[in-house]
Amino acid sequence: MVGSLAHSAGAVLLAAALALLVAGFASLVWSGLLIANLATSPAIPWSVVVMAGALWLMWRNLGGRWGSRGASERRRALCGPGGRRRRAVVVAQARLTRIVNTPSAWRKRQCA
Repeated sequence: MVGSLAHSAGAVLLAAALALLVAGFASLVWSGLLIANLATSPAIPWSVVVMAGALWLMWRNLGGRWGSRGASERRRALCGPGGRRRRAVVVAQARLTRIVNTPSAWRKRQCA
Protein backbone atom coordinates (compact mmCIF):
# COMPACT_ATOMS: atom_id res chain seq x y z
CA MET A 1 0.00 0.00 0.00
CA VAL A 2 2.75 2.45 0.97
CA GLY A 3 4.84 1.46 -2.05
CA SER A 4 1.88 2.03 -4.33
CA LEU A 5 1.24 5.46 -2.80
CA ALA A 6 4.90 6.43 -3.15
CA HIS A 7 4.90 5.24 -6.76
CA SER A 8 1.76 7.28 -7.51
CA ALA A 9 3.19 10.38 -5.82
CA GLY A 10 6.40 9.99 -7.81
CA ALA A 11 4.43 9.69 -11.05
CA VAL A 12 2.45 12.84 -10.24
CA LEU A 13 5.63 14.77 -9.41
CA LEU A 14 7.28 13.59 -12.63
CA ALA A 15 4.22 14.61 -14.66
CA ALA A 16 4.20 18.04 -12.97
CA ALA A 17 7.91 18.53 -13.68
CA LEU A 18 7.49 17.55 -17.32
CA ALA A 19 4.48 19.86 -17.67
CA LEU A 20 6.55 22.74 -16.29
CA LEU A 21 9.38 21.96 -18.71
CA VAL A 22 7.05 21.87 -21.72
CA ALA A 23 5.25 25.07 -20.66
CA GLY A 24 8.57 26.78 -19.91
CA PHE A 25 9.96 25.82 -23.31
CA ALA A 26 6.84 27.13 -25.06
CA SER A 27 7.04 30.37 -23.07
CA LEU A 28 10.68 30.88 -24.04
CA VAL A 29 9.91 30.29 -27.70
CA TRP A 30 6.95 32.66 -27.55
CA SER A 31 9.00 35.36 -25.82
CA GLY A 32 11.73 35.12 -28.43
CA LEU A 33 9.25 35.26 -31.29
CA LEU A 34 7.41 38.21 -29.77
CA ILE A 35 10.62 40.19 -29.24
CA ALA A 36 11.75 39.43 -32.79
CA ASN A 37 8.34 40.43 -34.15
CA LEU A 38 8.29 43.74 -32.27
CA ALA A 39 11.87 44.51 -33.30
CA THR A 40 11.40 43.79 -37.01
CA SER A 41 7.81 44.59 -37.99
CA PRO A 42 5.46 45.48 -35.15
CA ALA A 43 2.58 46.26 -37.53
CA ILE A 44 2.37 42.64 -38.78
CA PRO A 45 1.84 40.01 -36.05
CA TRP A 46 3.69 37.17 -37.81
CA SER A 47 4.90 35.69 -34.51
CA VAL A 48 1.36 34.53 -33.70
CA VAL A 49 1.22 32.36 -36.82
CA VAL A 50 4.71 30.96 -36.21
CA MET A 51 3.88 30.16 -32.58
CA ALA A 52 0.63 28.45 -33.59
CA GLY A 53 2.66 26.22 -35.90
CA ALA A 54 5.25 25.53 -33.20
CA LEU A 55 2.53 24.61 -30.68
CA TRP A 56 0.89 22.32 -33.22
CA LEU A 57 4.22 20.57 -33.86
CA MET A 58 4.83 20.21 -30.11
CA TRP A 59 1.33 18.82 -29.60
CA ARG A 60 1.79 16.27 -32.39
CA ASN A 61 5.20 15.22 -31.07
CA LEU A 62 4.04 14.87 -27.47
CA GLY A 63 1.02 12.92 -28.70
CA GLY A 64 3.32 10.28 -30.21
CA ARG A 65 3.09 11.24 -33.86
CA TRP A 66 6.87 11.37 -34.47
CA GLY A 67 10.01 9.83 -33.01
CA SER A 68 11.16 6.27 -32.46
CA ARG A 69 8.46 3.64 -32.54
CA GLY A 70 8.80 2.63 -28.88
CA ALA A 71 8.85 6.19 -27.59
CA SER A 72 5.92 7.17 -29.84
CA GLU A 73 3.81 4.25 -28.62
CA ARG A 74 4.62 5.07 -25.00
CA ARG A 75 3.73 8.75 -25.43
CA ARG A 76 0.52 7.82 -27.25
CA ALA A 77 -0.43 5.49 -24.38
CA LEU A 78 0.31 8.16 -21.78
CA CYS A 79 -1.34 10.96 -23.74
CA GLY A 80 -4.70 10.48 -22.08
CA PRO A 81 -8.04 8.87 -22.64
CA GLY A 82 -9.29 8.18 -26.12
CA GLY A 83 -12.61 7.35 -27.73
CA ARG A 84 -15.45 6.91 -25.26
CA ARG A 85 -13.24 7.64 -22.27
CA ARG A 86 -12.32 11.02 -23.78
CA ARG A 87 -16.02 11.87 -24.12
CA ALA A 88 -16.61 10.85 -20.52
CA VAL A 89 -13.78 13.11 -19.35
CA VAL A 90 -15.12 16.06 -21.35
CA VAL A 91 -18.63 15.54 -19.95
CA ALA A 92 -17.26 15.28 -16.40
CA GLN A 93 -15.25 18.49 -16.85
CA ALA A 94 -18.30 20.31 -18.21
CA ARG A 95 -20.42 19.18 -15.27
CA LEU A 96 -17.74 20.16 -12.77
CA THR A 97 -17.40 23.57 -14.40
CA ARG A 98 -21.17 24.05 -14.23
CA ILE A 99 -21.24 23.07 -10.55
CA VAL A 100 -18.37 25.41 -9.69
CA ASN A 101 -19.79 28.35 -11.67
CA THR A 102 -23.41 28.01 -10.50
CA PRO A 103 -23.00 29.76 -7.10
CA SER A 104 -21.34 32.76 -8.75
CA ALA A 105 -24.26 33.00 -11.20
CA TRP A 106 -26.69 32.97 -8.29
CA ARG A 107 -24.81 35.78 -6.58
CA LYS A 108 -24.95 37.90 -9.73
CA ARG A 109 -28.72 37.48 -9.97
CA GLN A 110 -29.24 38.41 -6.30
CA CYS A 111 -27.11 41.56 -6.58
CA ALA A 112 -28.74 42.80 -9.78
